Amino acid sequence: MIRRSSLVLIVLAALPLFAQAPDEAEHQALRQIKALYERAINEDRLDLLQPYFASPFYGVMITSKRVSTLQEMKQYWANMKQLIGPGGTYRVTVDPEKSVIMGDFALARGTTHDVVRTGDGKSYEFGTNWTCVLHKEGGIWKVIQVQGSMDPVGNPFVTARLGEAARRLAGVAAAIALAIGIFIGWLIGRRRATVA
Repeated sequence: MIRRSSLVLIVLAALPLFAQAPDEAEHQALRQIKALYERAINEDRLDLLQPYFASPFYGVMITSKRVSTLQEMKQYWANMKQLIGPGGTYRVTVDPEKSVIMGDFALARGTTHDVVRTGDGKSYEFGTNWTCVLHKEGGIWKVIQVQGSMDPVGNPFVTARLGEAARRLAGVAAAIALAIGIFIGWLIGRRRATVA
């Protein structure tokens, strides 16, 4: 009797481990959108995202640029590619947290790992935080709003700009010091010439 009771308790305790969460299919559908986003960005094929844009749609990109259509998002990425330069690449890996699903609405969030290689060979690695609100329409999850952000001060682009500014400033300071040294040398030489 004790064995049978123990066995029943063990089986009952283990059932949650075998049962799939009731919203697991929804989480899987959201993970497919994440994989499609990575593919669309990494292969420069943003049209893949069209079926997943709600109407209306609103997005804030990591540079604070606002977009509200796929065409505006394409223009944003075209501008980014110009900054990266010919031959440059942009790769993203999306790391989502578990989404919060509330009926036909979902809140997805997570981080990304981004790698930019410019046309002139410079490499930048950084991360972003993102949130996304989705609505299920006709059996398909669609993005209503998305926002990405990156560290505005400690990101590699700011660090690179500060480094360039410091090098320029050092060059200007060296030129000024050289000019002052030449001027002082000229003054000393002139004074010696008038004394002699």
